[in-house]
Amino acid sequence: AASAGAPSLVVEHPFTTLTLERCITGPLLLAADSAVTATLTDCIVDAVDPAKVAFAGDTSGKPGAELTLRECTVIGQTSTRLLLLASDGIFTAALHAARRQEGCMRFCVVPPESIAPRRYHCLPDAAHPNVRPHFTSLRYADPGYCQLQLATPRGIREGADDGGGAAGEDWPTTVR
Repeated sequence: AASAGAPSLVVEHPFTTLTLERCITGPLLLAADSAVTATLTDCIVDAVDPAKVAFAGDTSGKPGAELTLRECTVIGQTSTRLLLLASDGIFTAALHAARRQEGCMRFCVVPPESIAPRRYHCLPDAAHPNVRPHFTSLRYADPGYCQLQLATPRGIREGADDGGGAAGEDWPTTVR
């Protein structure tokens, strides 16, 4: 983003399918029309300031399009009509999914104040209430940008759906 919270992409067309793979982008504003969808894989969505909107329908934080995230880090608030899937992701600020009956989150780090669909092996949880990611830097162009520090619990650093984490040690083994 050119400045904190300034959108990098605004989509208002009602029949848009956005697909991003292996990229770094600023905030995404996608209208919540029924035919608009966004799929991000191995991406960073960076609003620069975690208090700003990273994904939504508009700058006020109105819920945005249907969203699928795989192996993504979102720096900033996320507001979506439907979070179809979030897998192996890190959310640094609150997530709000307007429709929680559908979709799921699995192997993600999501702030406790988030309003999200059902969660499977997500942190923090009752057994690990204070875990959070620690980044080397959140400043774009720094050598350690979005790199997790060793101070980050092992369940976050290595936890994923492929079993790379330490189940039973730092990663929860119960379903919420």
